Amino acid sequence: MTIRHMRIFIAVFQEMNITKAAEVLHMTQPAVSRAIQELESYYGIHLFERIHHRLFRTESSYAFYARAPHLIDEELGRARRPANWRHDHDGEFRASRPGIGISEDSS
Repeated sequence: MTIRHMRIFIAVFQEMNITKAAEVLHMTQPAVSRAIQELESYYGIHLFERIHHRLFRTESSYAFYARAPHLIDEELGRARRPANWRHDHDGEFRASRPGIGISEDSS
Protein backbone atom coordinates (compact mmCIF):
# COMPACT_ATOMS: atom_id res chain seq x y z
CA MET A 1 0.00 0.00 0.00
CA THR A 2 1.03 3.57 -0.49
CA ILE A 3 1.87 6.34 1.91
CA ARG A 4 -1.27 8.04 0.61
CA HIS A 5 -3.40 5.11 1.81
CA MET A 6 -1.81 5.29 5.26
CA ARG A 7 -2.42 9.02 5.55
CA ILE A 8 -6.04 8.60 4.50
CA PHE A 9 -6.51 5.87 7.09
CA ILE A 10 -5.00 8.08 9.82
CA ALA A 11 -7.35 10.95 8.92
CA VAL A 12 -10.41 8.69 8.95
CA PHE A 13 -9.33 7.11 12.23
CA GLN A 14 -8.88 10.54 13.84
CA GLU A 15 -12.02 12.17 12.40
CA MET A 16 -14.24 9.07 12.67
CA ASN A 17 -16.11 10.42 9.69
CA ILE A 18 -15.22 9.81 6.05
CA THR A 19 -16.72 13.09 4.83
CA LYS A 20 -14.80 15.13 7.43
CA ALA A 21 -11.60 13.20 6.66
CA ALA A 22 -12.10 13.94 2.96
CA GLU A 23 -12.45 17.64 3.72
CA VAL A 24 -9.27 17.64 5.84
CA LEU A 25 -7.40 15.80 3.07
CA HIS A 26 -8.90 17.97 0.29
CA MET A 27 -10.23 14.84 -1.40
CA THR A 28 -13.62 13.58 -2.45
CA GLN A 29 -15.58 11.32 -0.12
CA PRO A 30 -15.70 8.44 -2.66
CA ALA A 31 -11.90 8.55 -3.06
CA VAL A 32 -11.42 8.29 0.72
CA SER A 33 -13.95 5.45 0.98
CA ARG A 34 -12.23 3.61 -1.86
CA ALA A 35 -8.80 3.98 -0.24
CA ILE A 36 -10.11 2.52 3.04
CA GLN A 37 -11.71 -0.38 1.15
CA GLU A 38 -8.41 -0.98 -0.68
CA LEU A 39 -6.53 -1.09 2.63
CA GLU A 40 -9.05 -3.50 4.10
CA SER A 41 -8.88 -5.72 1.05
CA TYR A 42 -5.07 -5.62 0.82
CA TYR A 43 -4.53 -6.56 4.47
CA GLY A 44 -7.62 -8.76 4.80
CA ILE A 45 -8.93 -6.92 7.85
CA HIS A 46 -11.89 -4.70 8.74
CA LEU A 47 -10.65 -1.34 9.93
CA PHE A 48 -14.09 0.10 10.64
CA GLU A 49 -17.56 -1.21 11.27
CA ARG A 50 -20.18 0.73 9.34
CA ILE A 51 -23.51 0.83 11.13
CA HIS A 52 -26.31 3.19 10.07
CA HIS A 53 -23.91 5.55 8.26
CA ARG A 54 -21.61 5.76 11.28
CA LEU A 55 -18.09 4.45 11.66
CA PHE A 56 -16.86 2.46 14.61
CA ARG A 57 -13.23 1.51 15.12
CA THR A 58 -12.34 -2.17 15.25
CA GLU A 59 -9.54 -3.77 17.25
CA SER A 60 -7.67 -4.08 13.97
CA SER A 61 -7.95 -0.34 13.37
CA TYR A 62 -6.38 0.44 16.75
CA ALA A 63 -3.47 -1.89 16.00
CA PHE A 64 -3.10 -0.51 12.48
CA TYR A 65 -3.23 3.08 13.75
CA ALA A 66 -0.42 2.36 16.19
CA ARG A 67 1.70 0.98 13.34
CA ALA A 68 0.76 3.37 10.49
CA PRO A 69 3.21 6.21 11.33
CA HIS A 70 6.04 3.67 11.51
CA LEU A 71 5.07 2.19 8.13
CA ILE A 72 5.12 5.68 6.60
CA ASP A 73 8.55 6.39 8.09
CA GLU A 74 9.90 3.07 6.82
CA GLU A 75 8.68 3.71 3.28
CA LEU A 76 10.00 7.27 3.25
CA GLY A 77 13.35 5.99 4.56
CA ARG A 78 13.59 3.43 1.76
CA ALA A 79 12.93 6.11 -0.82
CA ARG A 80 15.75 8.25 0.53
CA ARG A 81 18.41 5.52 0.30
CA PRO A 82 20.82 5.95 -2.63
CA ALA A 83 20.29 2.30 -3.67
CA ASN A 84 16.74 3.25 -4.64
CA TRP A 85 17.71 6.26 -6.70
CA ARG A 86 17.60 6.15 -10.47
CA HIS A 87 18.86 8.52 -13.10
CA ASP A 88 16.18 9.72 -15.51
CA HIS A 89 16.85 10.57 -19.14
CA ASP A 90 16.39 14.26 -18.41
CA GLY A 91 19.39 14.17 -16.07
CA GLU A 92 17.29 14.39 -12.92
CA PHE A 93 17.59 11.91 -10.07
CA ARG A 94 14.40 10.43 -8.61
CA ALA A 95 13.85 8.07 -5.70
CA SER A 96 11.64 5.12 -6.46
CA ARG A 97 10.69 1.68 -5.29
CA PRO A 98 8.45 -0.36 -7.58
CA GLY A 99 5.01 -1.24 -6.29
CA ILE A 100 4.72 1.01 -3.26
CA GLY A 101 3.76 4.34 -4.75
CA ILE A 102 6.54 6.43 -3.24
CA SER A 103 6.32 8.77 -6.19
CA GLU A 104 2.99 10.03 -4.84
CA ASP A 105 2.83 13.34 -3.07
CA SER A 106 4.15 12.71 0.41
CA SER A 107 3.28 16.07 1.91
